[in-house]
Amino acid sequence: MVRFAPLNISAYSPGRFAYLMESPFARNVWAFLTDNDNLSTMLSAVDSGMPAILPLRDEIEVRFGPDLASADYRDDDAVVLVNNMIKQIMELCGYEFVACGIVHGARFFTSSGVYRKLGEA
Repeated sequence: MVRFAPLNISAYSPGRFAYLMESPFARNVWAFLTDNDNLSTMLSAVDSGMPAILPLRDEIEVRFGPDLASADYRDDDAVVLVNNMIKQIMELCGYEFVACGIVHGARFFTSSGVYRKLGEA
Protein backbone atom coordinates (compact mmCIF):
# COMPACT_ATOMS: atom_id res chain seq x y z
CA MET A 1 0.00 0.00 0.00
CA VAL A 2 1.18 3.49 -0.85
CA ARG A 3 1.73 5.75 2.16
CA PHE A 4 1.04 9.43 1.72
CA ALA A 5 2.63 12.36 3.47
CA PRO A 6 0.17 13.77 6.00
CA LEU A 7 -2.01 16.54 4.63
CA ASN A 8 -2.39 19.08 7.41
CA ILE A 9 -5.66 20.98 7.58
CA SER A 10 -3.64 24.18 7.22
CA ALA A 11 -3.22 23.16 3.55
CA TYR A 12 -6.97 23.66 3.09
CA SER A 13 -8.16 27.04 1.82
CA PRO A 14 -11.72 27.38 3.13
CA GLY A 15 -12.85 30.48 1.24
CA ARG A 16 -16.55 31.03 2.00
CA PHE A 17 -16.46 28.10 4.42
CA ALA A 18 -14.16 29.84 6.89
CA TYR A 19 -16.97 30.01 9.44
CA LEU A 20 -17.20 26.19 9.36
CA MET A 21 -13.51 25.74 10.12
CA GLU A 22 -14.10 26.57 13.77
CA SER A 23 -16.35 23.54 14.16
CA PRO A 24 -15.14 20.05 15.08
CA PHE A 25 -17.13 18.86 12.05
CA ALA A 26 -14.72 20.47 9.55
CA ARG A 27 -11.61 19.19 11.32
CA ASN A 28 -13.10 15.70 11.62
CA VAL A 29 -14.06 15.59 7.94
CA TRP A 30 -10.54 16.67 6.93
CA ALA A 31 -8.99 14.02 9.18
CA PHE A 32 -11.30 11.37 7.74
CA LEU A 33 -10.64 12.32 4.11
CA THR A 34 -6.87 12.52 4.56
CA ASP A 35 -6.59 9.26 6.48
CA ASN A 36 -4.13 7.17 4.46
CA ASP A 37 -6.60 4.34 3.76
CA ASN A 38 -9.39 6.71 2.78
CA LEU A 39 -7.11 8.78 0.58
CA SER A 40 -5.91 5.63 -1.15
CA THR A 41 -9.52 4.57 -1.68
CA MET A 42 -10.43 7.94 -3.21
CA LEU A 43 -7.42 7.89 -5.52
CA SER A 44 -8.29 4.36 -6.70
CA ALA A 45 -11.82 5.52 -7.48
CA VAL A 46 -10.50 8.52 -9.40
CA ASP A 47 -8.05 6.37 -11.35
CA SER A 48 -11.05 4.21 -12.33
CA GLY A 49 -12.97 7.25 -13.61
CA MET A 50 -15.38 7.46 -10.67
CA PRO A 51 -16.13 10.40 -8.38
CA ALA A 52 -13.62 10.44 -5.53
CA ILE A 53 -16.35 10.40 -2.90
CA LEU A 54 -18.12 7.32 -4.25
CA PRO A 55 -16.41 4.55 -2.24
CA LEU A 56 -16.59 6.61 0.98
CA ARG A 57 -20.08 8.02 0.45
CA ASP A 58 -21.95 5.70 2.80
CA GLU A 59 -19.44 6.04 5.63
CA ILE A 60 -19.35 9.84 5.24
CA GLU A 61 -23.14 10.03 5.31
CA VAL A 62 -23.39 7.84 8.41
CA ARG A 63 -20.46 9.36 10.29
CA PHE A 64 -21.23 12.99 9.47
CA GLY A 65 -24.97 12.79 8.74
CA PRO A 66 -26.08 14.92 11.70
CA ASP A 67 -23.75 17.72 10.60
CA LEU A 68 -24.64 17.35 6.92
CA ALA A 69 -28.32 17.75 7.82
CA SER A 70 -27.80 20.43 10.48
CA ALA A 71 -29.62 23.73 10.27
CA ASP A 72 -26.59 25.29 12.00
CA TYR A 73 -24.91 25.72 8.61
CA ARG A 74 -26.17 27.94 5.79
CA ASP A 75 -27.93 26.25 2.88
CA ASP A 76 -26.05 23.05 2.08
CA ASP A 77 -22.64 24.43 3.08
CA ALA A 78 -21.70 21.32 5.06
CA VAL A 79 -22.22 19.11 2.00
CA VAL A 80 -20.43 21.53 -0.31
CA LEU A 81 -17.56 21.79 2.20
CA VAL A 82 -16.95 18.03 1.95
CA ASN A 83 -16.81 18.19 -1.85
CA ASN A 84 -14.60 21.28 -1.68
CA MET A 85 -12.19 19.52 0.68
CA ILE A 86 -12.07 16.52 -1.65
CA LYS A 87 -11.31 18.83 -4.59
CA GLN A 88 -8.42 20.47 -2.77
CA ILE A 89 -7.08 17.13 -1.54
CA MET A 90 -7.13 15.79 -5.11
CA GLU A 91 -5.29 18.90 -6.30
CA LEU A 92 -2.67 18.48 -3.56
CA CYS A 93 -2.21 14.91 -4.81
CA GLY A 94 -1.58 16.06 -8.40
CA TYR A 95 -5.06 15.65 -9.86
CA GLU A 96 -7.30 18.14 -11.63
CA PHE A 97 -11.08 18.51 -11.68
CA VAL A 98 -12.65 17.43 -15.00
CA ALA A 99 -16.38 17.10 -14.34
CA CYS A 100 -19.13 16.48 -11.83
CA GLY A 101 -20.22 12.89 -11.56
CA ILE A 102 -23.61 11.69 -10.39
CA VAL A 103 -23.63 9.97 -7.01
CA HIS A 104 -26.54 7.49 -7.00
CA GLY A 105 -28.14 6.27 -3.81
CA ALA A 106 -26.79 9.05 -1.61
CA ARG A 107 -28.82 10.94 0.91
CA PHE A 108 -26.79 14.16 0.91
CA PHE A 109 -24.53 14.02 -2.15
CA THR A 110 -26.14 14.14 -5.57
CA SER A 111 -22.91 14.86 -7.41
CA SER A 112 -19.21 15.02 -6.73
CA GLY A 113 -16.03 15.75 -8.62
CA VAL A 114 -14.37 13.47 -11.13
CA TYR A 115 -10.63 14.05 -11.45
CA ARG A 116 -7.67 12.96 -13.53
CA LYS A 117 -3.93 13.00 -13.01
CA LEU A 118 -2.44 16.32 -14.13
CA GLY A 119 -1.15 16.07 -17.68
CA GLU A 120 -3.36 13.13 -18.70
CA ALA A 121 -5.87 13.72 -21.46
